[in-house]
Amino acid sequence: MVKWGAEYKRLVEGKLPIRISNGKIILIEKATINDISMIFQLQQQLFSTKVIYLQELYKTQDELYNNFGKGVYFKAVNEKEEIIGSLCASFFSKNRLEIFLLFVNPNFRNEGIALNLLSELEKICLCTSYEIHINSSNTIAVSFFENRGYIQWNSTQNHICLKKDGKLSDEISNN
Repeated sequence: MVKWGAEYKRLVEGKLPIRISNGKIILIEKATINDISMIFQLQQQLFSTKVIYLQELYKTQDELYNNFGKGVYFKAVNEKEEIIGSLCASFFSKNRLEIFLLFVNPNFRNEGIALNLLSELEKICLCTSYEIHINSSNTIAVSFFENRGYIQWNSTQNHICLKKDGKLSDEISNN
């Protein structure tokens, strides 16, 4: 899909199409409250296979529902309209956003889905900072965020806190 076509679809329909290596199109779009049970089921599946490592980072279905109105949730959907990835974030304060879930079905890894979920969040939610807590043993996730400009700012034995200044902080400092 040509760049202007993808951007048009994102702006007009709220869906960002990305083509993966097998030629199929995945759509990145905002999730609705009706998607929470499917997001939770995918999280459960990944947690049971130890893809998600740290119990305290696991979210219950009630927590997902309760946080829904406090931030933004995105989903990646395949051609069968199955959710294959998700990013969930909630506002700490008016201008600080915490990413509390980012995951992709292992069958769709290394296709740019997580990158596109994160990029869409950063385009839509202009904040002074974005933050995420990751299990310290999840070196793949730590590298993923560090390669996108996130820096470690607080760590314990079990988890690492990463933070990235947002576009809003640039606008505030330039005024």
